[in-house]
Amino acid sequence: MITGRGLREDNPANHEIILQDPELAASGRLEGALDDVAGLAAFRRSDGRSASPTSQGLTLRGLGGNAAARVTLTVDGVPLADPFGGWLNFSSIDLAAIDRIRVTRGGGVDGLAGHISIDTLEDTDFGAGLSYGSRDSVDAHVRGGAHIGASRVLFAGGVQAGDGFTPIVEQDRGIADRPAAFEQYAGRLRFLAPVGGASLQANLSAFEDRRERGFEGSDNFAQGIDASLRLVGDDWSLTAYWQDRAFENAFAALDDTRDNTRPVLDQFDVPSTGLGAAAAMQGSAGQLDWRLGADIRDVKGETNELYFFQGMSPTRQREAGGSSLTAGLYAKLDLLLGGGTSLEADGRVDFWEIGNGRLRETNIDGPDIRDDQFAARGGADFSGRIGGSVPLDNSSSARFAITRGFRLPTLNELFRPFRIGRDAFAANARLEPEIANGVEAGIDVSDGGARLSATAFWTRLESPVTNVPLGAGPGLFPGVGFVPGVYSQRRNVDAIESYGLEFDGAYRKGPWQLRASYAFTDATIDASGEEAALDGLTPAQTPRHSASATAGWEDDGKAFALTARYAGERFDEVDNSVMLGDALTFDALARYPITERLALSLRVENIFDGEILAGINGAGARERARPQTFWIGLVID
Repeated sequence: MITGRGLREDNPANHEIILQDPELAASGRLEGALDDVAGLAAFRRSDGRSASPTSQGLTLRGLGGNAAARVTLTVDGVPLADPFGGWLNFSSIDLAAIDRIRVTRGGGVDGLAGHISIDTLEDTDFGAGLSYGSRDSVDAHVRGGAHIGASRVLFAGGVQAGDGFTPIVEQDRGIADRPAAFEQYAGRLRFLAPVGGASLQANLSAFEDRRERGFEGSDNFAQGIDASLRLVGDDWSLTAYWQDRAFENAFAALDDTRDNTRPVLDQFDVPSTGLGAAAAMQGSAGQLDWRLGADIRDVKGETNELYFFQGMSPTRQREAGGSSLTAGLYAKLDLLLGGGTSLEADGRVDFWEIGNGRLRETNIDGPDIRDDQFAARGGADFSGRIGGSVPLDNSSSARFAITRGFRLPTLNELFRPFRIGRDAFAANARLEPEIANGVEAGIDVSDGGARLSATAFWTRLESPVTNVPLGAGPGLFPGVGFVPGVYSQRRNVDAIESYGLEFDGAYRKGPWQLRASYAFTDATIDASGEEAALDGLTPAQTPRHSASATAGWEDDGKAFALTARYAGERFDEVDNSVMLGDALTFDALARYPITERLALSLRVENIFDGEILAGINGAGARERARPQTFWIGLVID
């Protein structure tokens, strides 16, 4: 049988969440589907229609957010993260292409804080949709395919575009504030064919993303192409992939009244590439299932920027970048004992090297300011998971796990200084890898159409990369020059320690289905030395409470779903000086059949237009996210 997935899988473990119906997200976006998993969050509460692309790094269990994702996300076995910055461009995947999303909380061989695995469609069924929404928005998608002998060709793609909303809340706006327009395209081709007794999977995807932040001089552009080949046999697989990314980002500063803007930085060329390969084999020996594997990933990237503007003209140019290579060996063992008790032991060793690091700054019409070349360095780190599950009765079981995860700093974190408004942030080429050690225990109950899972966890993230405030201007500071506001540098602080509870439930009976997710997280920074001012604070953008609940009904082509989400209050930045309030929002969608395959679609995001604050700048201007949005359209399924 030709398959579009990787090696065969056992039934999902109880600490994993399967999202089988991502298209039910009222936003029609991947971020909206992932919002159903409490505790999973990007650094900012905006989605990819108004957020800076570099703020969309996912994290779990309160381990602190930044541009780089602390959760590994793969699509058909290939990492999605930008090779240079480690952020995730969610606009690069249209929901029409997705068959299943599998979310695993907690560290291990697959990620520092967790792992999201996305499988794209493998059937040729045709489907399409076209919706018109608030603020002249358009959401269109199509999917389908054809059989060619024993092979299949599949395609999926979509576009979202619109005039956008004005991110700054009305009371804080100035003349310069305007709607944040966006235009985003994504497409994917798959070729599935038998090769001997194996399945060949050839994947090619591309995306283009244009958006701005709601004022002149804040536009950005991203595009990418990914290609991969995967050969899957009964008990082995081989994968190779190539990523190519381009990125541009403009930064402007506004005066305190937000009436005028001036350019401060033009990140005009950020090319990056990622090359990777993986091999795995699996088998069984009695009650023992095993898997062995190896993989390698080589990334290269740089940023080219114009900065230090005099009026509208830049006077300086910066080029920074480097490369990193990670090669890993891993083993996964699962042992089924008597009475349904099972044990698992996963282990992985990563060998890494960071090289070609450089930071050059020049006067456009004058001499060099600096030309730093950073020595190559490397190391090895271990990650893994030891756990087990014990039945309590016919419908419930208890489980435990001890985990260790690993993340190498990105090229962006290592080599690129940057500015936001009056504040400046220096890079740090000596950043060390992050290591997350954790313990978790849970109980799972399954009875007919009902399922409930409860997990208690403790995690300590060693050496988290954090933007550490070190001084205040106006003045000259190392690595960035003159700073009128706050000077910070990326540092490895001692640790972030978090503990909490997670609850997930689902119920299905007849046409009705219910699902709910809740996470409580208490996270604290442990810092000393020059970073001691952060000791005892809460990591930025980390809520104590988050929850989601959806009630859905579907019968004879008719469907309705209502989703409620609660996002707890959180601190805007690492110094805990500004609090962002909590938010309770509601989404809804409905479909009514017109013919056997054609249906009318109605969707509403944030029904009551609740205020979701994404940030507050130094002048007190509040930025909001995800306003009330209505959609009406037609769907062919």
